[in-house]
Amino acid sequence: MLRQLAARKILEEVPGEGPPRFRASGPLPVEDPAPVREEQSRHDGSWMPSYVLAEAVAQEYPAFLRGEVPGEEVLFSPRRLRLWIDYFSNGNRLYALNNHIGALAVEQWMPPDGGVLLELGGGLGSGALAVLERLAMAGRLDAIREYRFTEFVPAFLRRGQQALRARYPERSSLIFGALDMNRPFGDQGIAPESVAVIYAVNTLHVAHDLDFTLGRCDGRSSPVAA
Repeated sequence: MLRQLAARKILEEVPGEGPPRFRASGPLPVEDPAPVREEQSRHDGSWMPSYVLAEAVAQEYPAFLRGEVPGEEVLFSPRRLRLWIDYFSNGNRLYALNNHIGALAVEQWMPPDGGVLLELGGGLGSGALAVLERLAMAGRLDAIREYRFTEFVPAFLRRGQQALRARYPERSSLIFGALDMNRPFGDQGIAPESVAVIYAVNTLHVAHDLDFTLGRCDGRSSPVAA
């Protein structure tokens, strides 16, 4: 971010040894986001949840940088839940692209005889909905013996479960529960080689130790779509 601002001549890099340092080269400009927002709305209004979320977080950014508020409170306090519901949605075409690509990967990598699918960090359920819809289009939905939808944040887990139950009320193969990807999977009921595909969208980047988490995935499934 600082280098981008320096490239636009808003900041300048301070010469010296050690980590790069920057300072303002003059009064900081006050930008008006309205024209960009209006242009996006005309082009594709489905992307607007991304703009609303960015604006809400930007309002709290100075307080976060001053150490007055933790990042978790800025992003995940209960008052932000509506923003995430709108953002993590297949109605938001900016975000839906992740889910649709992931769904294609699951369809291609799922064994011919199906099996158990495990989703890590399922969030509000849009990724799972995309997978199930894709498999239904391919005539392979009934090949899923279990779809284990897991999410560590209780509010997200409840919302995700509600969304999937509303869309597939009769599908008993949907299983819901918490799973911490930073702990051994075996301790949480996921035995080695017990699932056909482990699936995650916009999730593994928050793992405390990515090597550890991927190591827990390895040996519990054939492919990992992440």
